[in-house]
Amino acid sequence: MSNATKIFGYFVGLAIVGFVVWLLWVFVVNINAADPSVKAGLIGLLGVFSAALVTNYQTKKREISARHFGEKRESYLHIIDLIFDITKATKTNLSLPDDELVQKVMLFKKALIVWGNSDIIEAWNNFEIISEDDVTPEKMLQEMEKILKLIRKDLGHDDSNMKFGSLWGLMLIAKDKKMLLKEQ
Repeated sequence: MSNATKIFGYFVGLAIVGFVVWLLWVFVVNINAADPSVKAGLIGLLGVFSAALVTNYQTKKREISARHFGEKRESYLHIIDLIFDITKATKTNLSLPDDELVQKVMLFKKALIVWGNSDIIEAWNNFEIISEDDVTPEKMLQEMEKILKLIRKDLGHDDSNMKFGSLWGLMLIAKDKKMLLKEQ
């Protein structure tokens, strides 16, 4: 978008705001001269109109969120499935074939581009950058735990009271779970 287009947009926005302020001023000036019963009716009408606008906005927002929930859930299940596959392969001393791993990661990335919120995209990018460095397994767990919590938050869960490692603990045996949760 060019600077001229941005400036034109600002002027149009300013003109709209100015017009709305002028309409309000005309309304206030004229309502003062009106009969008290007319004033009450106009104020009531204004209140009903305002309430209808707010209700309509909130309803549309909820409808959009409800429609997106199923798609987001399916998208996020790709990474959850990948994590469980990697965990299973590690526990059974098997390795996940590279082509299968790449396919699953790419499937998640495609879904993330369309359905992921900006926090999750940023966390995933940080995770990939960190995974290229020589970092401890604990650091990798922390980063993946952040992604899992952000996914849950995007789906409407409140994990503010959840301790670090609680999500990863679901994939571990009791001994490892105790060690992970004890460290925090």
